[in-house]
Amino acid sequence: MDSRAKIRIKVGLMEVEYEGDASFLKDGLEDLLSRMADISTKVPAEPEHIVAAPNGGDPSAKSNGYDFSTSTIAAHLEAKTATELAICALAKLELVDGKTGAKRAEILEEMKSAPAYYNTNMSKNLSKSLKTLTKNKRINHGANDCYSLSAEERKSIEAKIADIG
Repeated sequence: MDSRAKIRIKVGLMEVEYEGDASFLKDGLEDLLSRMADISTKVPAEPEHIVAAPNGGDPSAKSNGYDFSTSTIAAHLEAKTATELAICALAKLELVDGKTGAKRAEILEEMKSAPAYYNTNMSKNLSKSLKTLTKNKRINHGANDCYSLSAEERKSIEAKIADIG
């Protein structure tokens, strides 16, 4: 006779899943629940509801606490070309605004918000820049013509802007 058990317990934001010998349910479960109750007083409570983000981004997206403009990101990444400024604009939209991706028009508007770096020729060349970035695997081109930073690019940018004060 197989005496295996499977149980999942969730207390606040903590969750424990156990699969194994059923004797644990007799001998160790009470101790586990007691410890979880103690720990749960130290863990923040689970939010009751999620409010939509005002910028249209994913409300559960993490903004990392950044509060930078595209100009600031461009300055620290030393952006000199439309391609580099597009990366800075996407970084601002994703890392600061919490968006999970952006359409070409959103990227262009964000690029324009950095007047020291933007020039009108960049608008004409943006589609080409986005294609180049996609081919170089720096950004992803998703459904509905949305673009997002690749995981590697995002990690690289986060490392570069982490110390901006």
